[in-house]
Amino acid sequence: MSRRDLHADLAICNAATPGPWQTSPDGRYSLDIVSMPEQVVICSTDSFGQAAHDGRFIAEARTGWPHAIERALKAEAERDELRKIVSEECPIAAFDIVTSLRAEKAHMMERVAELEAEVERLRSVLTEIHLTRHDKGEIDRDQA
Repeated sequence: MSRRDLHADLAICNAATPGPWQTSPDGRYSLDIVSMPEQVVICSTDSFGQAAHDGRFIAEARTGWPHAIERALKAEAERDELRKIVSEECPIAAFDIVTSLRAEKAHMMERVAELEAEVERLRSVLTEIHLTRHDKGEIDRDQA
C-alpha cells in the first residue's frame, strides 16, 4: 500500500461542499446525499442494497475523513517529536528506536553489574575496617 499524502487529502476535503452531509430519500428507489442544513444535493444513488450503504459512506466520509486525517497528522507530529527526544536521549541515536533502546538496556545492565561489584568491594572494606577496629579493642565484635 502506498503512503497517502494526508495534506493533499485534507485539501480535497476542504475544497468539497461544506458538511455535514446526510442521506435523504428521494422517491421510492433513489437516495440523495445532501449538505446540511442547506439540503444541496451532492449526488444520488439507489436507496436499496449496496448502493444504500455506499450512500451512507459518502455522507459520513464528508466529516469523518477530515477528522481522521487531522488525527493522523497530529499523531505523526507527536511521533516525530518523540523520536527527536529519544534520539537526543539515546546514546546510539543513529539506530532506530528499538535498537537504540536495546543498546541502552544492555549499557544499563553493564552499569548495574559494575555498581553491584562496587557494593561488594565496599562491603569488604567495611568488614575489614570493622575487624581492624575490633582487633584494636575499639568495638565489640558484635557491634555493627
